[in-house]
Amino acid sequence: SDVCSSDLAELRQEKLFTQHYLQDQLGITPQHIKTLLKYAKFVYECGDYGNAANLLSHFRLLTTNPDDAFSAQWGKLACEILQANWDQALEDINALKETIEARVAPAVMLLQQRSWLMHWMLFLLGNHPHGRNVVVDSFFQEKYLNALQTVAPHLLRYLAEIGRAHV
Repeated sequence: SDVCSSDLAELRQEKLFTQHYLQDQLGITPQHIKTLLKYAKFVYECGDYGNAANLLSHFRLLTTNPDDAFSAQWGKLACEILQANWDQALEDINALKETIEARVAPAVMLLQQRSWLMHWMLFLLGNHPHGRNVVVDSFFQEKYLNALQTVAPHLLRYLAEIGRAHV
């Protein structure tokens, strides 16, 4: 395991941890990479969230399918939350925000994805030292405020509670 970890770290450092390189050097095909995603899901469903997060991170580096990478990004966020890794969950939330805003998708889909992310952000409340600020700052960004008002008005109660707690 240590040998594999050091080899993996070396490949990443030298920017060789790519689908093309692994296929040329080790015969790892796109089908193997898809199987990695299935295995990560299996590991997640078994409750081994740390290993699942690790596998999903590797999968995201190797896949060339942006939708699969996006799904893996959501899965990794779930793993970090379930392990109470709040700093990493915050990093994953910020990365997901960037990914959502960079996606070319119908406006309704983007609205839905922002709404989902807002729900996931609620896990930071009371769990991350900056959780309240993250929620307030994110929810009041124009695109997220639009999602809040349009598809998730029930989340307003959290903003109200945060405001009431600071009075």
